[in-house]
Amino acid sequence: MRDGAALLLGAAAGALVGGAIGWLFLTPEGRRRRAELEPRLIELAQHAAALRDAIVDLERAARQGLQALEMPRHEEL
Repeated sequence: MRDGAALLLGAAAGALVGGAIGWLFLTPEGRRRRAELEPRLIELAQHAAALRDAIVDLERAARQGLQALEMPRHEEL
């Protein structure tokens, strides 16, 4: 992608995101929608944290399993 096209795409994306955030915070309808979404977003964040913790536990268990399977190296005499 050319630099000019990337700049234009970035500016358009920024304008869309900025407009959406402005709508959510500055209009009565946006505030109402935000109030509806907030509990769901908190729940989603809690699920994401639980998933992260499960992945960390799985990584730890996998590391311990691999260490248990490693055979000590015996040097030839």
